[in-house]
Amino acid sequence: MVVTRLRGRGTFAGEILAIAPNGKVVEITGISIHRVVNGKLVEHWANADLLGFMQQLGALPAPAEVAG
Repeated sequence: MVVTRLRGRGTFAGEILAIAPNGKVVEITGISIHRVVNGKLVEHWANADLLGFMQQLGALPAPAEVAG
């Protein structure tokens, strides 16, 4: 098994899924898991924080802040 944690960051400067750009810096994180047998990739799983990404784009409301 090979596990990779991913993080991408960039400026929202072009339309994504009909969402107008806002110029904000956004970030997305994820993880990929690969299973290798005899030097060959035989399975791959991946997951990314799409909810957080869509909230950063402004397509979904961000969660309410917790009062401390």
